[in-house]
Amino acid sequence: MQLSQQMLDTTERQSKKLKIAYQKYVESINQQSTSSESNTNEVDSENEFDSE
Repeated sequence: MQLSQQMLDTTERQSKKLKIAYQKYVESINQQSTSSESNTNEVDSENEFDSE
């Protein structure tokens, strides 16, 4: 019983670390996408015209 509780504690600690790391990862992606959003929109519209 003690071993399973120890494993649960370890898993909870790891999941908290993963959640924090994932949140930082998502935030960095959001910052990149907002800063380059206007550029990608222009490129996308140009590509649509080229394909027609």
